[in-house]
Amino acid sequence: MKITVLVLGTRGDVQPFIALAIALQRRGHEVRVATSRGFADMVAHSGVRHVPVSADYEEWFQSEEGIRWMAGSDNTARFMRMLAGEGVGIDSRLKPRMHRELLAACEGADAIVANLVIEDSAACIAEKLQVPFIPGYTMPMLPTSEFPSPFLSAHKLPLRAMNRLTHSLLETFYWQGQKRLINAWRAELGLPPTAISMREKLWRTGAPILHCYSSHLVPRPSDWSAANVITGPWTMPADVGVNAGGVPSPELIRWLDEGPPPIYLGYWRLPLMDKAGMLRLAIEVANTLGVRFAIGASWSAEEIAALRVPESIFITRSVDHDWLFARCSATVHHGGAGTTAATLRAGLPTVICSICNDQPFWGNRVTALGVGYSMPFKQLTAARLTQALRHIQDGAVRARANRLGEQMRREDGTATAVRIIEERLPGAPLLS
Repeated sequence: MKITVLVLGTRGDVQPFIALAIALQRRGHEVRVATSRGFADMVAHSGVRHVPVSADYEEWFQSEEGIRWMAGSDNTARFMRMLAGEGVGIDSRLKPRMHRELLAACEGADAIVANLVIEDSAACIAEKLQVPFIPGYTMPMLPTSEFPSPFLSAHKLPLRAMNRLTHSLLETFYWQGQKRLINAWRAELGLPPTAISMREKLWRTGAPILHCYSSHLVPRPSDWSAANVITGPWTMPADVGVNAGGVPSPELIRWLDEGPPPIYLGYWRLPLMDKAGMLRLAIEVANTLGVRFAIGASWSAEEIAALRVPESIFITRSVDHDWLFARCSATVHHGGAGTTAATLRAGLPTVICSICNDQPFWGNRVTALGVGYSMPFKQLTAARLTQALRHIQDGAVRARANRLGEQMRREDGTATAVRIIEERLPGAPLLS
């Protein structure tokens, strides 16, 4: 088949779909990936054809505007206002150009696969071209009575009906903010307007929906239909992973070899304006516990050079998580689905400092499973991080994290996703 993969977002959103594209291509399918230009190198290392898209969420989240947004995005009311039209990530004026790029990428395709960020726009294209469409979710998105929407609550609500209601509320607010742009795009495609979101239209068709996370982290809800498949995470093949995910520098390799396994501290997605302050926090914790920190950050070489970094700290830019985590003793990060999965697959206990969206949900899951500790980022202090790291260094926590890692490493989510696509795409119901 000729398959186009449409994926936008940050690295945690994009990398699993590149892994899926590699697996599909190695099965003999003709695959292209349409994503932001910032991921051109990652796609190039995969050997899959890249179609560049103007919108760049990764760049936006590293901008001052993106940092400010993250700093205030833990407020649920503000998040709902954003869904209802405030917008996040890219300027709405870019969307017409982005839509044309996505359409061009899908010309001649036999099927379209897309992620949550671009799902509605991609589904419109699939309806126009009358080809099957499969969404992939890195978190549980479909309505269920067993737990609330990961975007609205990290904890189960008292009544099952209340859990399901949160999913409906999220979809309603989301569609209120998107329907004007989506119906304008549908008009440009020559399609009639829709009163419901493309996501809801898709759910109603019964077409296959893939969930690329582990059922060991989130068991499959009993009230989901057979159309919904939890595949396990989509991971890069070993012969591509390090090159695509970020090659470690000789300096990082030497630093790792010179001491005990460090704790990974991911600053990539934390709303940082005060870099020196966060470095002081890491130094204080390292001195108190006698540990080393490998800090993953988007800081420039000039910014790092201006800081006084002790031998117990190493600051690195993008590096493959699977490679690095195999050399670490624990992780501290924002709780994105991708980083959480990579940590637990490596068998490491983790501290999640959640900011927004689904991050508190994943923080709650690692806490419930006894493999980590979670707190809101706004509560992060040296004292609290020290307490959290002491908690996850407990032998029982480490043993549970190790067992979970073994279970997750036995999953082959990418192969499962490819099998479902090959089995269910022919004859899959089309959007109309």
